[in-house]
Amino acid sequence: MRLTHHPPRLATVLSTKILTPSQRALLPGHRLIEYDFISVIHHSVSDFEHLAAAGLPAVFSSQNAVWATAPLIALRPGDFKRVFCVGEQTALALAEQGISPDLVAPTAADLALEIARFANVVALNYFCGRLRRPELPAVLSTSNIRVFEVAVYRTLRTPQRVAEPFDVVLFYSPSGVESFLERNRIGERQIAVAIGPTTAEYLRRFHRNTVVAEQPQVGCVLLKAAGILG
Repeated sequence: MRLTHHPPRLATVLSTKILTPSQRALLPGHRLIEYDFISVIHHSVSDFEHLAAAGLPAVFSSQNAVWATAPLIALRPGDFKRVFCVGEQTALALAEQGISPDLVAPTAADLALEIARFANVVALNYFCGRLRRPELPAVLSTSNIRVFEVAVYRTLRTPQRVAEPFDVVLFYSPSGVESFLERNRIGERQIAVAIGPTTAEYLRRFHRNTVVAEQPQVGCVLLKAAGILG
């Protein structure tokens, strides 16, 4: 009697953004498919410079906000002496601009609470995208801190149908979740990995089998998926 040994099926991981070669290397031994479900368009500095009040502390909601604001940072470095931000990835983007943030928190709501308790400010500039979440301005308003919102980029959803079956799906923002779900669904047996608590909170409205990366970084999302799959 001859036995035929079939190789084990490779697990398939779906990333909702296109990854770099170094990021792909974090998930060896599995099949990886990638789509961009959102695109980011930076506004011209001339479109938002007048919205940023001079001399106020600055808050950044994401690394995209930092990258989009970089021309203004170069033009008015004195306006970025006190800076607060959401997430370690945003802090790294600020470091690339020569800025060390005074406060870093994992979510916008957490950052707003820390600013209200410890920052001793009465007003600030909030550099964000047009689709920014409402938590930070809402929390700060309860502490009578005035927020000048400066939209420096916009996020466009690029929904598309995924025909390939997958075992794990990776999400990096609530906007990416929205775009994906416009044309796809996540099965009960499929696992979703979120980059951070804000994305996970939104994702769990639609899919209970959701886990969160150890740190809000793309590499940590991939490592989390690798750990799940073994």
